[in-house]
Amino acid sequence: DISITANNISLDNFALVSSNAGSGSSGTIGSVTLDANNTISISSGAVVDALTENEFDGGNITVNARNLNILSGGKIITGSENIGDAGNINLNIRENLVINNQNSPNDSPFDEPILQNIELQTGLFANTFPGATSNGGNISINAQSIDLQDQGSISAETTSGSGGNINLIVNDTIRMRNNSLISARAFNEADGGNLAIDSRFIIAFPSSGDGSDIIANAEQGNGGNININAKSLFGIEERSNNPNTNDINASSKFGLDGVVKIDTPEINPNQGLTELLTTFAVPKPLQGCQASREEDSSSFINTGRGGLPPNPYESLDNSNMFVDVQLPGKWTESSINNTSASTKTEPIVEADKWVINKNGNVELVANNDLDTIVWKCGDP
Repeated sequence: DISITANNISLDNFALVSSNAGSGSSGTIGSVTLDANNTISISSGAVVDALTENEFDGGNITVNARNLNILSGGKIITGSENIGDAGNINLNIRENLVINNQNSPNDSPFDEPILQNIELQTGLFANTFPGATSNGGNISINAQSIDLQDQGSISAETTSGSGGNINLIVNDTIRMRNNSLISARAFNEADGGNLAIDSRFIIAFPSSGDGSDIIANAEQGNGGNININAKSLFGIEERSNNPNTNDINASSKFGLDGVVKIDTPEINPNQGLTELLTTFAVPKPLQGCQASREEDSSSFINTGRGGLPPNPYESLDNSNMFVDVQLPGKWTESSINNTSASTKTEPIVEADKWVINKNGNVELVANNDLDTIVWKCGDP
């Protein structure tokens, strides 16, 4: 086993931290642990590996740090080219993981066939390679954010058996730029591995070439399953692998397709928001059933139903409201001296006083030269 602990760890210019078993050897591979209080940087072709070329499984690699930068050909690898399975990679990154293949070296001084197969790539690899009859390893990442750029890769691919599983738990955002890849795909008769991603946002920027993809597809075997739980996905969607587009795909050419499940909140960004009024109508005070000749002394204000629209980040409810379904009370018309109700149309006269009738009820009354009209508002 290899264990390195420091405030910062920097591996550069084809530096190598390795626990592996060569072809023809016997025995198990040790594990590798890098533990830094701050930043770990693996760049310019540097490699951390726990490879197996014999019949035993590859070793496991664990990295704990505040930030991890894998740049310009840097690699973390646990792979196999024999009957042993690839080992697992476990990353616990308190802040940011950056994988950027920009300015990757054109060749490598390492003579291991496994390293030569991916010498121009940058990223995390738990693969099986040509000649292996085993399974890919698993990759587990817990981080605040992940940024894959310029063909940066997180890969658990296999040429036999089944692809490894990839599990990403990201508190904030996964960004994919310029043909980057998250892959548990399988070749030949192998089955694809499974992908589980839990993140706030997944953002894939437009790119030329193959696009940035999240895939668990297969050739003759079955596709793996992809399960994504995120608030929103931008620039990437489930569809067939297509050049120049950013795709999520778990299909198989000749086997069974895998299942892609994408869980996002029930929000339709195309539905828009309710436009609120910029001015507000305030009704004037009204007094009972008072009628008036004065203009604009009373009015009817239609303010709609339901109040403010629901918050788009909250679950919907049925917005039940009280609705008065009773028939409106009828206006009645009679004289103050208890005569029968008038059947002819009389002019409306503003009440100028009130009286208590013989039943003890208050009535608003008005006097004129022709008649006396009493207006009552509903039942007593």
